[in-house]
Amino acid sequence: MRLRWDMEDGRLQSNMSALIGRNAFFRGISGAIWLAAYREGVAAGKESTAAVLDGDKAVRQSQGGTGAMDIAAIQRKDQGAAMRLLTMFYTPFSAYYNQNRDLAFEARQGTRTVASAAASMLALAFFQGVIGDLLTGKGPEEDENTAAWMAKSTLGFGVSGFPVIRDTIGSALSGHAGSLSPAWQAINAGRQLTSAVAGVASGDKDPGQVVKSAVTATGYLLGIPVKPLTRQGTYLWDITVGDEEPEDAAAFMKGLLTGKK
Repeated sequence: MRLRWDMEDGRLQSNMSALIGRNAFFRGISGAIWLAAYREGVAAGKESTAAVLDGDKAVRQSQGGTGAMDIAAIQRKDQGAAMRLLTMFYTPFSAYYNQNRDLAFEARQGTRTVASAAASMLALAFFQGVIGDLLTGKGPEEDENTAAWMAKSTLGFGVSGFPVIRDTIGSALSGHAGSLSPAWQAINAGRQLTSAVAGVASGDKDPGQVVKSAVTATGYLLGIPVKPLTRQGTYLWDITVGDEEPEDAAAFMKGLLTGKK
């Protein structure tokens, strides 16, 4: 684990890494998982060195490895620049793909039944998709059928291990235009800034949009995570000026987590 953050995953070994930051989000997740597994090992009476190995194993199995020998073949340099752009931040989903592949292999070998393997695959997609969305405040809308929402979340995460397919289906399920690579977000940030400046000049847009677009574009340029500033920051600003009034504490926390009104 101590070497994990010093290793550059193949998906980011390009100049585009400066535009999308140093994946601080995934580092935070890996650190939390490692610490939880380590403390569990210590609580179980294991020595510190054994508990460290438990932490490393938990991160490797849930988030994937970042060493050259650990990354999936689809992420390696010899797959070309286009494939590397399509698999940015793919490592955790590669780990999820491998979990499903292991289940399928066990079913073919007869070490578990097909029904058992299918149930485990469904459980993996359900808990990571549905529970993940609930924890981040992305639950069903008031007029949305709960069962249909759960099915969408499960399917959306179920295909997350397949580049291109996950983006296509994810866009169709959400109803929003998606992008095949995070690199497009960097390019789009510059386009939005130009559009915002032109909009203010013509009187069609608010000057605040220029500030937001400028912060976003600068963040990508300098490799600084700025979404908490532009998303949650905008939400808090709207509350401050009275444009947004959460109904209760739950609505406030949901808006704070997602940045959505």
